[in-house]
Amino acid sequence: MTLIGLVRHGSTDWNLARLIQGQTDIPLNLQGIEEATALAKRLQKTNWCLIYSSDLIRAQATARIIADTLRLSIQFDPTLRERNFGCLEGSNYDTAREILDDPIRSAEITGIETITAVQERILTTLNQIAAKHLNQKILIVTHGGVIRQFLKYLEPKEPLFIGNASLTKISLDKEQWQIVVD
Repeated sequence: MTLIGLVRHGSTDWNLARLIQGQTDIPLNLQGIEEATALAKRLQKTNWCLIYSSDLIRAQATARIIADTLRLSIQFDPTLRERNFGCLEGSNYDTAREILDDPIRSAEITGIETITAVQERILTTLNQIAAKHLNQKILIVTHGGVIRQFLKYLEPKEPLFIGNASLTKISLDKEQWQIVVD
């Protein structure tokens, strides 16, 4: 069984302002640095082997804080990036959500990555990582939307809240992904 710890990056000023970040490269703020530091200390309870991270700066910074604490190496991977929200990036979350929840309106806006495309991208990446690291414990620092869409792929239900600097554990056992509940 391969255990994957999905980590959402720490907070940014855009998170606090409720702005859609998508693939816009926004750095961690002081709160995000503190969140990542606290998470790194909690992660010391498990023997993780390696970190993969989105190449966006907020994920990179979170991964570096964790890597320094756990003395692990990091591999940066652009396929772990947040969903591309096109011209909606930088807009208010609630306003953008109205557009994104309307299939007709969202289809009219160019540059928005579909939910299906996000799910396929992350599933492919997770399968590749798991295949390289059979029976190991791997951390993946990524984004809330990526984690949310993967979990919805596994268990479609109500929208999930994924907090900044949170850890969600999943495992791959006999080609079946499962959410790990501690």
